[in-house]
Amino acid sequence: MPRLAIMGFLSLPFITSCAAPEQHLIDVFLAAVRDSREEVIAGVSMVNLPDADVQSWEIVEVGPESTEPYRLGELNTAFFEAVKAYETKAEEDDRFLNDNQDNALRYQNEIRKNPDHKFTSGSMAEFQKVWEGKLEELKDLEGKLQAAEETLKRERERIFMSASIPLKDTFEGDVAVKKVKVSVNGRSGSKNYALTLRKYNIVDSETGVKPMAKWIISEIEG
Repeated sequence: MPRLAIMGFLSLPFITSCAAPEQHLIDVFLAAVRDSREEVIAGVSMVNLPDADVQSWEIVEVGPESTEPYRLGELNTAFFEAVKAYETKAEEDDRFLNDNQDNALRYQNEIRKNPDHKFTSGSMAEFQKVWEGKLEELKDLEGKLQAAEETLKRERERIFMSASIPLKDTFEGDVAVKKVKVSVNGRSGSKNYALTLRKYNIVDSETGVKPMAKWIISEIEG
C-alpha cells in the first residue's frame, strides 16, 4: 500500500483496538468512499461501491465465517491448460489453411468484400462450412482462455492485497470468507449492501513463513 494510503488508513479517528476486524475494514472503506480517498479504497477493497453516495452507515449483520480452499495452484493449472488448448487449435487451423491454400485465398477475397458472403455449392461451400466451424471453435477457446486469465489475475491481486507478500508456488493454506450486510445512508436515502470479505491464511511450505494476512473486500452486491 502506498505511504499515503497507510497514513490515511491509520489516521481515521474511529479505529480502535477493541473493534472487530470487519468493523475496522467497513469503517475504513466507507469513510474513504465518502471522502473520495481512492488510495485508501485501493488498499482495502478489490471493488468500489456501486453508488458513492455515502454519509453514514451501519453494519446490519455479520455472517458466520467459512473457509474456502486456497486455489492459486488450481487456477494456474487451468490457465496453462487453456493456453495449450488454444495454441493446439490454432496450429491445427493453420495446417488446415496450408492444406487448402487455393480455397482459403478465394474465401478470404470474397469475405473481405462481403463478410456475409455464402458459397452455395462445390468445394468452396464445404470449405466455408468447415473453416467457419473451426473459427467458432477457436473463438470459444479464446473466450475460455481470457476467462481463465482474468480469474487468475484477480485471484493473484486478492492474495497480494490480503497477504502483502510476493506470491510463490510454495504457498498453501486456506481462505477465510465472511459476508457483512451494511445499511448506507446518503443524500438520496438508505441502501443495503452485502460485502464479501476474504482473508488469505497461507504459509510458505518451504520456509514456514506465514504472512500477516488482513481482511479485504472482494465483492459488493446491492
